[in-house]
Amino acid sequence: MADLSARTGLGMRGKSQSARWAEESRKRARESGDLPHEFLLSICRGEPIEVTEMDEEGVIVQKTYYPTFTDRVEAAQACANFFAPKLTAQQTETMDPVSELSDEDIDRQLAQLEGKVE
Repeated sequence: MADLSARTGLGMRGKSQSARWAEESRKRARESGDLPHEFLLSICRGEPIEVTEMDEEGVIVQKTYYPTFTDRVEAAQACANFFAPKLTAQQTETMDPVSELSDEDIDRQLAQLEGKVE
């Protein structure tokens, strides 16, 4: 069977938007010292982002990028695990010695705690 990975274009898909945001957030974290989820949170809030790019003439230009509503929603989905982890039900066994005691035993222990030893 032929190796499909050796042929160009087969099995190759473009990066998803969330993968691009994750890559961009890691790059920004290295540059600014912010953690990736902090960068994504600033996008969720709609804060402007300063972007340094090279234009067609090869000149480095600094631009201000304002996230669209779609960008903000996708960033919120990407950073949701950092701020609101999914909760799962946990089954635990309780060791409740009081529930195994009779009413007389509980009264006797309460009297001992109050200093009224029978």
